[in-house]
Amino acid sequence: MSQSVAAECIYALPRGGKKIEGPSSRFAEVVISCWQNSRAGTRVVSVDDKTITAQGVFHDLERNVAVTYESRRRITDSKGNRFNDDMITMTGNAACSIALRNAVLKGVPKAFWAQIYERARHAVIGDVKSLVQSRQQAIELFGKMGVTPEMVFHALGIQGIEDIDGDMLITLRATYSSLKNGEATLEEVFGSSESARIDELAKALNWNTARIAMMRGQYKGRVQEMIAYLEAEVEKLKPASNTKAEAKAETKAEPADATQADPSEEVIAGEVIHEAKESPLQGFQF
Repeated sequence: MSQSVAAECIYALPRGGKKIEGPSSRFAEVVISCWQNSRAGTRVVSVDDKTITAQGVFHDLERNVAVTYESRRRITDSKGNRFNDDMITMTGNAACSIALRNAVLKGVPKAFWAQIYERARHAVIGDVKSLVQSRQQAIELFGKMGVTPEMVFHALGIQGIEDIDGDMLITLRATYSSLKNGEATLEEVFGSSESARIDELAKALNWNTARIAMMRGQYKGRVQEMIAYLEAEVEKLKPASNTKAEAKAETKAEPADATQADPSEEVIAGEVIHEAKESPLQGFQF
């Protein structure tokens, strides 16, 4: 089994250093072809304002075992706007693919295909010598989708390409296949630009995951308002001394007004020495 074929057999989604991984719809196609004497199908069963639901069916004719499985997918973006017709159709196709995969892999016992799946994982990694080349190729593949290396590193929870090990390489190759097959979207994997900004600000505030999740719930559908709030909170953390120092520096930079200078004052080594003046009341007796 080649690396490219093996990668097609794995589904993966990185989630902030963690990953959701499992057999892909392509792997389910291999399983059902090898299992034989069975029937499988999928269809969209409902569409509402926010979601589309597909149903997958697998029927083992020889053992008389039938399994159905439903998959629901969101058809709104991060701002709550409904997808256009073409995007809804694509999302429906993805939901059908996922529902069929789940039905097949539930109908065929895992004991029959688990070992094949593990061999596919090992084939993706390759040998140690090819690891450096493979991870560079993975980054380049995502680049063709408009995904920057920094977005990849953030999704994996690492600092740079040198931190990508064998397991992460499997995740990258499988994630790319999932995106290409329509089982996942770029927003699901890497998040939107607004989500990335929220994560950046939350990190600056040293907020934990629970607090971020709570804030997302409070500002659901109002992403820009949440970003504005977080930016204001980050601004409050800046030390006031910095602002005072900047103001003092600006004051020093302004030229002195000659008309306000007191000719009776002489500055020596940073000190002001006042010359004695004759008082108009000098010599007056009370």
